[in-house]
Amino acid sequence: MTRPYSSELKKSVLQKVIIKGRPVSDVSIEYGIGQSTIYRWLKADSELKKNSKEKFIMNKLEQRLQEVSDERDILIKAASIFAKKITY
Repeated sequence: MTRPYSSELKKSVLQKVIIKGRPVSDVSIEYGIGQSTIYRWLKADSELKKNSKEKFIMNKLEQRLQEVSDERDILIKAASIFAKKITY
């Protein structure tokens, strides 16, 4: 059964491994946490960052698509106005 760990402890462990580059085995011994638990936290952290980045990119792309669609609509209206003027 897994023990509940505080978010502060998880953050501290991940910082030591990711930012400071300490080996998981050393951090595992220092905090008395299993290596598999730390690896699971690392995987979850990387997936969270990946999902956040993907959501950011999707939002930017959706915004740009809306801008381009609006510009296209304006150009279509302008073309129809000019076409009417030419035929008269």
